[in-house]
Amino acid sequence: MNKNIFLIGVVLVMFLFSMGSSSAQCTPSTTPRIKRINYFELAEDALFKYDFNLSNMDEKGVSYAYALLDKQLTGISISDDGVLVFKPSSDDIGVSRIGVIAVKEACADTLIVTLKILDKPDITFYEPRNSSLQVNQTQTIVFKVRAEDKDANETLGYEWFLDRSLINGSINKTTLVFRPGYELSGVHTISVRITDSHNLSTTKEWNVQVARVNRAPVLLFEVPGFMVFKNTASGAYNLNDYFDDPDGGPLSFSYKQVRPAFELPGVVYANISVNIDETGFVSYNPGLDTKGYAYFVFRAHDILNKSAESNIVRVDVISSDKFSMMRNSSVTDYCGDFVCSMVEDCHTCPFDCGLCKDQEPVGCMPDWNCSDWSPCLPAGFMIRNCTDLANCGDNRTKPDEVIRCEYTARCDDGLKNGVEEGVDCGGPCEPCPRCDDGVQNQGELGVDCGGPCAKPCPSCDDGIKNQNESDVDCGGPCPGCPGGKSCLKNKDCDSLRCEYLVCTFPSCDDGIRNQGESGVDCGGPCPKPCGNCSDGVQNQGESGVDCGGPCEPCPSCDDGLKNGGEWLVDCGGECRRCGFSDYFQAYIVFFIVLFVILGFIP
Repeated sequence: MNKNIFLIGVVLVMFLFSMGSSSAQCTPSTTPRIKRINYFELAEDALFKYDFNLSNMDEKGVSYAYALLDKQLTGISISDDGVLVFKPSSDDIGVSRIGVIAVKEACADTLIVTLKILDKPDITFYEPRNSSLQVNQTQTIVFKVRAEDKDANETLGYEWFLDRSLINGSINKTTLVFRPGYELSGVHTISVRITDSHNLSTTKEWNVQVARVNRAPVLLFEVPGFMVFKNTASGAYNLNDYFDDPDGGPLSFSYKQVRPAFELPGVVYANISVNIDETGFVSYNPGLDTKGYAYFVFRAHDILNKSAESNIVRVDVISSDKFSMMRNSSVTDYCGDFVCSMVEDCHTCPFDCGLCKDQEPVGCMPDWNCSDWSPCLPAGFMIRNCTDLANCGDNRTKPDEVIRCEYTARCDDGLKNGVEEGVDCGGPCEPCPRCDDGVQNQGELGVDCGGPCAKPCPSCDDGIKNQNESDVDCGGPCPGCPGGKSCLKNKDCDSLRCEYLVCTFPSCDDGIRNQGESGVDCGGPCPKPCGNCSDGVQNQGESGVDCGGPCEPCPSCDDGLKNGGEWLVDCGGECRRCGFSDYFQAYIVFFIVLFVILGFIP
């Protein structure tokens, strides 16, 4: 207790004594009586107001005062009508007592009041230190905070918020990994609220400026092939049904003709021009009398010229010797249906109506055999192939190979048609792909992430422990973790050693080839040179000095070579004693010459 508090207490005692000396003039009815409420719990930095009322009279003519009994409290006051006002600071934490005095004329009452001032959580550490941050949609910020509370037996709770909305999975976490993703841009607030068991809280905020990242267009569905009539332009499809800009911007389109690697050299392609209008609608226009097919690749461009390519698209030109009559034919009335209809005659369809009288059969007469009609194609026609079994080499009486038909949209035709919501999806078809359907589709880079989806796919540099990583951005599918990081198996560590679920630090004596070593614990950063096959030392798994193992085989007594101190091949030295046969084989030439010479001697 300091000197000032002691003096205040003495003054209070003297004041009460003086009041007591005149107590003969005071009675219970003339002496103010303060209501006996004498314990309060206050919160740090919270304004406290309390009106001390009397229990036996009104407050007319009554004045109030207070005295500090234990320690100096800053900013406390009491009005003449008994309203105590106090906003405790961090210096006031703990238990303090004050004396409240009510005086009317010469009579007074005193109430000793205990104030327990509770500490709100105090943040002792936080990161980032800068409260204004900048990041783009693909980057990661790690927020950290620690706090303490001076009150006894306190338990602190943590809650993280994005723009005042609680972040899922953030309760009671002292660390928040924040990756905006493609849904957020502009200025946002990240805050953490720390609350103690008395519901007192402290908040820390950061302002985060999230910059947009331009994403490339995405190919949602493969662009289908198409068939066009000879000499007839035909509209096909809209490329906006097959490409998407994940950022919601408009797309422009281009194309190029390609020669796929699977095509044989020397193939002559059909002359087909492609027109893409400003809405993205594609039309094909075959050149005059061109035939065959051609391949194209389409490219979608966003406003910042990022782009994406389509698959290779084949376009076929359908031709027929009866092509000029195709517009007058239908599924139920065509040349080759074995019925001579009102629109056919011997000139237009001798197959159905027979030859005209002035066209008597001359020489070889064709015998046509036709395949079944194809399904009705999106361009509104069906095709078949007709073959002359007689091999006459001309097209007399040849039936139609192309006829008109009424196309009905299907859920597998590669087109957005009918009442579909997308290409072959929605309406009567299967539901269209979504970014929450649990399937990797519509150009996504992973299941429900990347491509057209707002959620970025997990990566090895996103600052988040995901995709089976053993620690943040390392282990599992990512590069090995450095020493001290978590692991599940040896391959999770760049040291290639995981002990007690923690990666060890690589060293030059750990018995593992790591950290750029040329061999196990040698070369690279290690001072020990690695062994080789000419260092005169048996090492590196050699079975002898500089032989065996990774080196040439070591000499032996059955290798068919004269080596290792042998006198002759595989004998002498440490091997068996050499015999006559060994000498004979070694010196066979000498013996042959000797025998020849001896043969000439009489």
